Amino acid sequence: MRTKSILSLLMKKLDSVNHSDINLYHLSTSLKSMQDRIDVIKALKSPTSENNCLKIPIKSTQKELVINIPKMFEAISFEHIMSDEEKKIENNRQKQEERKLIKIDMPIEDHKYLHQKLEDFKVTFTKDKSIENHSMLKIMKLIGEFAKTKNEEITQNAQSSRLEQYNKDDDKYIDIIRDTLQKEEMNYTYCTQAVLCKLRIPPDVFAKSEQEVISNPSLQFDLLNSEMPEIDETPIPALLTRDTTIEIVKKANNIAFAKFRELNEKVQKIYPNLTHVIVSCLSHDFILDAYGYNEAEFKAAMYKYNVFDDADLAAFMQTKQMELLAI
Repeated sequence: MRTKSILSLLMKKLDSVNHSDINLYHLSTSLKSMQDRIDVIKALKSPTSENNCLKIPIKSTQKELVINIPKMFEAISFEHIMSDEEKKIENNRQKQEERKLIKIDMPIEDHKYLHQKLEDFKVTFTKDKSIENHSMLKIMKLIGEFAKTKNEEITQNAQSSRLEQYNKDDDKYIDIIRDTLQKEEMNYTYCTQAVLCKLRIPPDVFAKSEQEVISNPSLQFDLLNSEMPEIDETPIPALLTRDTTIEIVKKANNIAFAKFRELNEKVQKIYPNLTHVIVSCLSHDFILDAYGYNEAEFKAAMYKYNVFDDADLAAFMQTKQMELLAI
C-alpha cells in the first residue's frame, strides 16, 4: 500500500513519458526500496514534523534538517537507456547533422574578429529547433556589422572608380555599380557562412528562422533596429554643418534625378533592380566631384545630424520618390 501511495504521487511524471519504455516490475521494486528508506527517515523524524515535511534533529545543535517530501518526488525523473541499435541510429543522425554544417576557410583576422564578437554569444532554440527570435535578431545584426567592415574597402574603391567615369562613360559607370553590388553580395554571403560556421548552425535552420523573423509583424521594429548602423566614427569636415548638409542633399538629388532621366531607358532594359542604387551613387558622386566630400564623410554627417528629421527635406525627398515612380 505504501508503494502504491508513492506511485499515485508520480502519475503526473508518468503521463509525460512513453509508458511502453517503463518496466513496471523494476519501477515497483525501486519504489518499494525508496519507501523502505523513507521509513528509516521517518523513524528519525522530529515530533514537530508534518505530513509533507520531515524534520530530523541534528545532534548537539538546536537545528533540524527539513525535507520537503513533495519536492523530493518532483526531483524524480525517468531516463531512457538506449539500446545498441538506438545508439547506432543516433550516431548516424549526428553525422548527418554534422554534414549539414558549413565549413569555410577564413583569414586569421576574420577568425579573431568573430572570436571576439562570439566569445559570450549564446544561441537559444525553440522546441521545433528554430532559432529563438531575439537570438536570431542578434545573429542578423552581427552578420550585418561583419559585412560592413568587409565592404568598407570595396565601397571606397568603388566611388573612386565611378568618379573616373562620372559624366563621361555611362555604360562603364553603370557596370561599376553592378560589379560593386555583386562583390558586396558575395561578401554578405561569406559573412553569413562564417558566422554560421562559428556558431555551428545548419544553413537550413538559419533560413527557416530568418523567414520566421521577417514574417513576424511584432518583430518589425526590432528588425529595423538590428539593421541600423552603429555610431559612425568617420570624421566630419568642419564646414559640413547640419544646414549645409541638408542644402547639399537637395542639390545633389536634383542633379542625380536629372541625370537618371537620361539613363533610365538603358537601366530599365539591363538592370531594372538598380534604380535606387544608381540614383544614390549619382548623388554621392556629384557631392564628391563638386564639394570634395566622399561618400563615407557625407553619410556620417547625414547620420549625425538626422537630416531626414527635417520636415522640409522629408517632403522634398517624398516628392523626388514620386518623380522616380513617374519616370
